Amino acid sequence: RFELGAGVSSSGVVVSSGMTLVVSAGTVSNTVVSSGGALELLSGGVADPTVILSGGSEIISAGGTDLGALVSGGRQFDGGYASGVTVSSGGLQAVEQGGTAIGTIVKSGGTEFLYSGGVLSHVTIASGGTLELVGGTSIPAGATLSSGAILALGSGATLTSNTIGRGLTVDALSAGT
Repeated sequence: RFELGAGVSSSGVVVSSGMTLVVSAGTVSNTVVSSGGALELLSGGVADPTVILSGGSEIISAGGTDLGALVSGGRQFDGGYASGVTVSSGGLQAVEQGGTAIGTIVKSGGTEFLYSGGVLSHVTIASGGTLELVGGTSIPAGATLSSGAILALGSGATLTSNTIGRGLTVDALSAGT
């Protein structure tokens, strides 16, 4: 476990298996998180940008920021602020309570989870990508769901007064309506 504190910046770090990089009021750029590695952004911590590979994870806590991440098979858990994220095949972005994500693009094979209390704005779900709504959420403002996209309704999610576009698949999972 390594911690980057206030006023400290670092570039080009590879966070590998068994390693956790904690950024608290510091800045990391061009960071790669590989399998078994983890990047944690605490309040004031900034990553710009990050590549999260398969088996790697990034946790954005309240007050943490990630700009322009590529989630390439890995996992991003957003309880802070994420902007301009691209989620490719096998990747996942989860916008959790208190988290905000703006301008996420989910490509084929990628998955976006939106939980109650999270804010997801202007997300684009491409053909073959999945948006799953959980816990009292609904389709977010400004969302674009392309033909061939998958909309999954998880526990507590609702779909009301929405127009379902041609080619969109809707899956009602456990307790979704």
